[in-house]
Formats: sequence, structure tokens, C-alpha cells
Amino acid sequence: MFILKEIAELNSGLVISRKKATMSDEVVKIYQQLNLRSINKNGFIDLQLLEALEAKEPIDSSYLTSEGDIVVRLTDPFTAVYITKEYEGLVVSSNFCIVKVNDNYSAKFLASYLNSENASKFLQSKLQGSIMKNINMSTVADLPVPQISKERQDIIGKLVEAQIEKIKVTDRIKQLEELRIKALLELVEKTGR
Repeated sequence: MFILKEIAELNSGLVISRKKATMSDEVVKIYQQLNLRSINKNGFIDLQLLEALEAKEPIDSSYLTSEGDIVVRLTDPFTAVYITKEYEGLVVSSNFCIVKVNDNYSAKFLASYLNSENASKFLQSKLQGSIMKNINMSTVADLPVPQISKERQDIIGKLVEAQIEKIKVTDRIKQLEELRIKALLELVEKTGR
């Protein structure tokens, strides 16, 4: 077993209040920001639930998502998301930590492992707080990670990635079906038929 900090660099997210414009004339740039609701429990970002961050100054790139990063939620549930090209450039708040894996380990596999039952048990055992259950970045850094071949990691990572894509498509179909039912019912209300 490895300890996560032996195979990855961990960084904290941005304290948003330090960069958020308080008045509209202070706004320099508008960013899309991750929030707790935008992280789906199945390990992906719901882009429709991102928030706009009106920043009073440019935000350092170390607080923005980059392809290959893993973003880990520091509040229960401790969901991890592998950052694809689709998720690049999002502001990561202090509710998350950013994990940058070294070249000898697969970030896709690690993201899926961070969402596993074993990782969850470890993180749950380190909970802090009475109202909002959370962990700190050092807890994530101390997480034991299995030592398996890179080839096997890549295979598992690709399988999990395919499963996440399937879940995303299924969720989208469900949303579209709900919209269709809503439109149908509205039509019935309007026409009385």
C-alpha cells in the first residue's frame, strides 16, 4: 500500500470570499465555480449546477481545474471527480482539495478508488464537526492506496469512466423524460384535453 501523499501532490481550494467582488463595478472576470451540489455522487460534475463567481481580480491557475486533476469533496459524502477536458477551468473552492497524481499512477483509477467503499470507510473514520461532517486535506493525504500495476490501474480507470458515462446518459434520459411529461401535462392544462 501507498499513502496518497507519496504518489500525489495535494492543494487546497480557494477561499472564495477573498476573490469575490462585492460590488458590480469591481468585477474583473466571471468564472464558473464548483459547489457542493455540482458534484454528483457518482463521480462527475453536473455543469448545470455550477455557480458564477464574479471575481474582483484574476484567479491563480492553481485554483482552476486542469485535465488530469482529481477534485475531492471535503464534506460528506467525500466524492472524487476526475477532471476531463470538459471540466477544465472551473474554480475550486476551499470545500475541495485538488489532487495531482505523479506519472507512475493513474489519476482515473485513483479517482475511482477515492469513491470506493474502502476509501469511504477510512475517510468516515476521520470525520470532524458535529453539524457539517467534514475532513481536512491532511486526512485525504494520509489515505492508504493500493499498490497495483499501472496497466491494471489503466484498465480499471477506463472501465469506471465508461460506467460514469453510462450513468450520465441515463440521468440525461431521465431529465428529458421528466421534461416531456411536464410539457404533456401543461398541454393538457392549456387545451383541456
